[in-house]
Amino acid sequence: LESCGETESLDEPVKKKAKKTDMRIFPYDEIKVTIKNEFIGYHPQYSIAAIRKGRLFINGIQMTNPHYRHENEIPDLPIKIIAETDDFLVVNKPSGLPVHPCGNYRFNSVKALYRLDRQTTGVLMFAKNYETDFKFKNDVLKRAVSKIYLAKVDGIFPNEEIICDQSISILSKATGIRRIDPDGQDCLSRFTLLYANKQENTSIVRCQIETGRTHQIRVHLQYLGFPICNDTIYNNFVWGPLKGKGGDYGGKSIEQLRIDVVKQHDKKSWISESDPDYAQRLKEIGENDLYEHDQLDLLNLKFDELPSYDPICWNCATYQKRPFPDDHWFMPLHCWKYSGDGWSFESPLPEWAIQHSDLIQNNIQENKKEIHQITA
Repeated sequence: LESCGETESLDEPVKKKAKKTDMRIFPYDEIKVTIKNEFIGYHPQYSIAAIRKGRLFINGIQMTNPHYRHENEIPDLPIKIIAETDDFLVVNKPSGLPVHPCGNYRFNSVKALYRLDRQTTGVLMFAKNYETDFKFKNDVLKRAVSKIYLAKVDGIFPNEEIICDQSISILSKATGIRRIDPDGQDCLSRFTLLYANKQENTSIVRCQIETGRTHQIRVHLQYLGFPICNDTIYNNFVWGPLKGKGGDYGGKSIEQLRIDVVKQHDKKSWISESDPDYAQRLKEIGENDLYEHDQLDLLNLKFDELPSYDPICWNCATYQKRPFPDDHWFMPLHCWKYSGDGWSFESPLPEWAIQHSDLIQNNIQENKKEIHQITA
C-alpha cells in the first residue's frame, strides 16, 4: 500500500479554545468525541496521540486533522465507450469503480457530469466543453433530463407503477448513508415492474428518477419493502426486522440506528492481520507529556515528500486485509438510459437482466417510444 497524505476539516467546531502557544492543553474529551463522530474507525487512543504529535490544529472555527489515506484497490475491468460526440463522451461504467473521491478512493476515480455509486454500472457521461457542462447541469436543475435505471430487488414487485416521494436526509455524515426523513431533501422516484422471478422471489424493476439525491433509488426501494439484491447497506437487518420498510426501524431511535449502521460498516472488520503494538504505541504517545511534535509540515508537503510510514496511522498498522467478497464489487443497479434536449444515450443491458425475454421485449418497446418522442 502507498500512503497519501491529505487534510480533512471537521465542520463541527470545538467550542473551548486552547492557547496558541501550547497545543498540549486542548480539551481532550471534546476533541475525542468530534474525532469519533467524524472519522469512524479510528482507534480510541488516536486523538490524544495525534495531539501529542501536533497533528490537531484549533483556530476557533475548524479543527484540521492531517492524516494518511491508503488508496483502495479497484477491479481491473475494461471501460467501454458507448458514444462520443462533439459535446459528450459516454462510457459504460463497470461495477467497483468510484466516479468521485470518496472514502479512501482519491486517485482511482474519474470526473463526470453526475455521480454513480461505486457498485452501480451503466451510462456515465462526460462533457467535452464548458457550454455542454453548463447546459447539462441547468437541465438537471430544471428536471429536463430523463434518468432511467434498472434494479434487481428482493420480493415480487407490484404490477402497477409505484411512485415514491419520501424525502431523504443523511443518517451518518461520516459514511454518507441516508435514511427517510420528512424534513429531508425532496425526492421523486417512479418504479415499474419489468420481470418477476417467483422461484428466486426477485424482480427486475425500471426506476425513473426526477431528482438525483445520493442513494435515492436504494433508499426508496428499501422504504417500499423491495431492497436491491446484494445491497450490503440498505438490504440489511441492522435497519430492523423489516429492513427499514415503511420507515420502520424496529423501535430504534435515529441515534441508535446511526450507531448500529455505522458499526455494521466499521472498516476494522476488513483487517486480517495488524500491528499488535499499535494500540500500545498510541497509548504511550498520548501519555508522554514530553513527546516532540512532528518536524514535517504535513499540511503543505507534496505527495512525493510524504513519509512512507506514520506510527499513528491506522492504515500503516494494517498488515493485511481480508479479501473483498464479490458483493463488495457488485450490486444489481444499472444506469440504463439518459436523455435530454437533442441527445439520448443507452447502455447495454447487464448480464443479470438480459436473460429474461420479457425484459428484452420491453427494451425494444421503450426504444420505439423514445425514438417517436424525439422525432415528433
